[in-house]
Amino acid sequence: MLLTNVLYELPLGKGKHFASGAPRWADAIIGGWQITGIFSYQSGEPYTINSGARTANLGHNSSALIVGPNIPGGDLIFVPGVEGPVMYKTGGFITTPLSDPHLNCQNVSGTQTYFCIPPPGQNGSGRNLAQGPHFWNLDAGLTKNFRLTERFKAQLRAEFFNVLNHPNFDNPRNASTGSPTVTSTVFAQTCCVTSSLASSANVNAIGEPMRVLQLGLKINF
Repeated sequence: MLLTNVLYELPLGKGKHFASGAPRWADAIIGGWQITGIFSYQSGEPYTINSGARTANLGHNSSALIVGPNIPGGDLIFVPGVEGPVMYKTGGFITTPLSDPHLNCQNVSGTQTYFCIPPPGQNGSGRNLAQGPHFWNLDAGLTKNFRLTERFKAQLRAEFFNVLNHPNFDNPRNASTGSPTVTSTVFAQTCCVTSSLASSANVNAIGEPMRVLQLGLKINF
């Protein structure tokens, strides 16, 4: 996870590089401005691609068998005719012909990678071999400081959470329309609810999935 904080005080007004000799009324307008920013980035959450079949035992679905090079994912793709982004572009679950060596598989288009139902008695390639979409978010703030008297100061704040209104999509396991199961008709889809970043301390989401504006006034004395 990458977390970057920025605080920049505009060099305008009394004691600053520009307009340091401005009269008091002008300094009250142009002075005391600050810009803040918090940028967060984290890689996607790992998840398991499931076969949708109980090939190993009757207690649980086995993981998918990966034939060919593993493509962990992490990047979203938009496919014509499919609502929302997907993790993998595929041609659908292969059920015919019976002579196809990749029967009961999903092929990642343009590659030699297949996600398949493993043979009877086998449990697939394992857990958490796929990676969900990357998350990133930018919060920003604009602050104006006022000196009311020698003792009292005021601060007006405008804070923007997810200022760019950037959508972060869940992996197919958590999507409202999508599935990590190769037999599903919505395999690898991540539609349609966006989410906020998870905390660095736990898996609970923090921040906002959409742009939010907050105004505040603080008095210091």
